[in-house]
Amino acid sequence: MAATQELIELLERVVAERPLRVELVKNFQERVWDSNDLGDDPHVAGVLRDLAYDLDFFEPDEIARADDPALYGEDRLIEEIRSALQKLRP
Repeated sequence: MAATQELIELLERVVAERPLRVELVKNFQERVWDSNDLGDDPHVAGVLRDLAYDLDFFEPDEIARADDPALYGEDRLIEEIRSALQKLRP
């Protein structure tokens, strides 16, 4: 559970710390993908893995996003994270 709590705190930092967002998103994804233990609850592990995948489509550069409609910016990033955090709360 400690690893899960650390990942949740990392997501909260992504929302709060705009200047570090890109770096924190990458950090979150790497930790999820490299982890063999995301807790005992398969729902929690699934939410974290799904979010890590979905964050692949985050692109902070508006010009880069213009070339690919699958990419999204900061507003949707925050929505995706908040939605995942809501699913993780008891």
